[in-house]
Amino acid sequence: MKTEELMRMKCEFLDGFDASLREQTPPDIHLRPCYGPPLPAHKAVLYARSTILVHPPPTFDAQLMRKYWSLGASSCETEIVNLPISREELEALLDFLYHGSLDPERTEKHIAVLFFSAWNFDILYLSEFCAHHILSSLKPSNALNAFKNAVGCSHRALLEAVLDFIVENMEEIAFSKEYKQFVRAFPNHSVRITQAFFMYGSNKRIKT
Repeated sequence: MKTEELMRMKCEFLDGFDASLREQTPPDIHLRPCYGPPLPAHKAVLYARSTILVHPPPTFDAQLMRKYWSLGASSCETEIVNLPISREELEALLDFLYHGSLDPERTEKHIAVLFFSAWNFDILYLSEFCAHHILSSLKPSNALNAFKNAVGCSHRALLEAVLDFIVENMEEIAFSKEYKQFVRAFPNHSVRITQAFFMYGSNKRIKT
C-alpha cells in the first residue's frame, strides 16, 4: 500500500475523535492485561475502532482465538475486558487506537501482537499499518517472521510480497539457522516457499 493511501486511512481512522479525549474524559471501560492492573479506555473510541473489541458477537470463536478476550465482572462501575497480552503490549495497542500511530521502535517490538490484534478485532487500518511497517523493514534476517505474520493474519498482499522477497534472497535465507528451525516448525510453509522458489527459477530461465 502506498504511503498516501495509508495517510488517507489514518485520517478516516481518527475521524471524530481527538487524542485529548483520553486525558479529558473519564474512562467507562478498562482493558486488563495478563498481569498487572487494567488500563482505562473509552467505549466510544474502542467501538469506533472495533465493534468486536467492545461487543464480541455470540458466534465469535473465542477458543480458536485462544480466548483473546473475555468479559469479567468487576467491583468497579466500568466494564472490564480481559486480554491475554502483556501490559506493555496493551499499552502499545491502546496508544495506536487513540493516536493512529506508533514510533518505529515500539511498532517493531510489538509487531506480532499488533498485527494479530488487527486481524482478530477487524481493525483494517492497524492491519495495513503493520503490513506497511513489515515491508519497509523487510530483510533476510526477518523475512521468515514476516512470512509467518502474513500467513497468520491472512494478509494476501503482504504474503505475496514477502514470498517474492524470500525466493529472491533464498541463497542467504536457506543456509541460516533460522531457516532450519522454520522448516522443522512449519513444514507446510516450507513446502510453499520451496515451490515458489522453483517457480521463480523456472520463470527466470524462460526469460533468459
